[in-house]
Amino acid sequence: MIPEAISFAVIAGLPPSFALQSCWISCVMTAVIGGRPGMVSSASGLSALLMSRLINTDTVGASSIMFVPLVVTFAGALQCVSACLGFSRLATNFPEPMIIGLVNALAILSMVLQFRYMKEFPLTEADMHVGTAVAGTGKAVVIEWVPAILSYYGVGLDWLGPRMYLFVFAGEAAVAFMCTMYLPRFSCMTVLPPPIVAMSTVVIIEFGMARQFNLYTPLLMDYGGVEVVSPWTTVLSPEYSLPSFSSFETWKIVSGYGSALFATQFVETSIALNVVNRLDESNGPGFNVLFGQGISNAIIGFMGGMGANGSVNLSVLADRTFGTTCLSTLLTGLMLFIFMAWGYPVINYMPLSAISGISIAIACSFIQWRSLAAIFTACLPHRKRILLPPHFLFGRVEVCVIFFISLGCLIADVSALLFFVFAICVFIFDVCHKLVGGETGKDENVEGAIVASVSTTIAKLMEEGVLPLPATTTGKKAGRKAHVANVARSTPDEEVDEGSNLDLDSIEEAWSDGSGSKDSEGQYYVHSDSYEEDDDDDDDNSP
Repeated sequence: MIPEAISFAVIAGLPPSFALQSCWISCVMTAVIGGRPGMVSSASGLSALLMSRLINTDTVGASSIMFVPLVVTFAGALQCVSACLGFSRLATNFPEPMIIGLVNALAILSMVLQFRYMKEFPLTEADMHVGTAVAGTGKAVVIEWVPAILSYYGVGLDWLGPRMYLFVFAGEAAVAFMCTMYLPRFSCMTVLPPPIVAMSTVVIIEFGMARQFNLYTPLLMDYGGVEVVSPWTTVLSPEYSLPSFSSFETWKIVSGYGSALFATQFVETSIALNVVNRLDESNGPGFNVLFGQGISNAIIGFMGGMGANGSVNLSVLADRTFGTTCLSTLLTGLMLFIFMAWGYPVINYMPLSAISGISIAIACSFIQWRSLAAIFTACLPHRKRILLPPHFLFGRVEVCVIFFISLGCLIADVSALLFFVFAICVFIFDVCHKLVGGETGKDENVEGAIVASVSTTIAKLMEEGVLPLPATTTGKKAGRKAHVANVARSTPDEEVDEGSNLDLDSIEEAWSDGSGSKDSEGQYYVHSDSYEEDDDDDDDNSP
């Protein structure tokens, strides 16, 4: 969390204390007030890109950096209002292609961000204090094209040391990557979380081997450090000079950027919520998540932070390290506060190479690789696509949405704002479609889901050899049509053709939920009816 937060502060043009304040406050407040167990909140890169626009905005009467607390507080208030207005339903039912597209883009941006740790980004003493801001000349209404992936990567190729240092950094990152990625496969390594083992191993390599040969790689202290002089400072302190609330220009900037920041944080929080729901196989409380995030952002603004929202990669890391409760999120925030206030001499010695390897491993674990392969399989003709495994059979429209959303998130720094509007439009259309369709549409959806499940199960049984492959003959062909029947309404002896070659016991066992009862609802078996097909029917391989 710490180096990523510092990176996002650098991207936004803010002191590191703004991001670090946001991290510990959001973790503590979401765990106490309300939140999703296992979901970690932190400063985000998409919000940092939006903040960079605010910092480079020509403001009147105050430095542009002084608008950051007001914008964050306004966004937090909007989150609380959205939770009360029922936006939690949208957060927990985000369109599936949008989730996959944004998760892929965030994973790629997380990988690109690791290159910053090998490059020169020296922070001067003045950069560590409030009041430093870029003298901006651009207006808030002007939308400039800033590639997000280049903002994550940084400028230039000025590495911290000679090429040998770069090789040492890459080697240590590879060790941390392999420890995080492959140690969970061994049952004996369940005592310690893999990232702790990876960090300890790289520390031993860095200080026990590399530095003995005068080969240095950057540490956390070289990247700005984690020290915050006064983490309990508020915007009421003399260090802050807030703009006048009686000015219309002030409210225009605060409302405009606050609404955009709300949309950005809402999108990232919704994506993180849906990812954690899949990891835990349960539905999180959308209202608590939004309301807790809103309260925490209001407090973050009062304490001088840059805002926070749900983080996908940190939530996946928490899941891999068994931190799936609100207590783990609370302790994360408390430990960060302790390190910021008093424990920074210890944590500042963490090698950035270990953090890079762990971050790349986490990004590889939550990226949707099948969706990337589906971009290529969608270009195949239909007769070739039907031969692929079912998990590669994405709809061509869905593949296009996934591709363009991922691409837009990589090249546009205001992409999350546009995706928020797109998600609302899709959600409203889906609700209107269900209201107009009534119960008929619902039954068709359920039936379609059952048929799809039956087809997938039969194909799997044929692949494993449990079921025979369909035979094809010349002339008249005797085919089999698969149906679904509820065991509670009929018995296998009455419905199944006795002359069928299907292994009905295997099919019935495959559909059983483990209870062994044939009278339970939701258990299905497959029966077949003989029927005649015409010669012109080319559906020879249909199960």
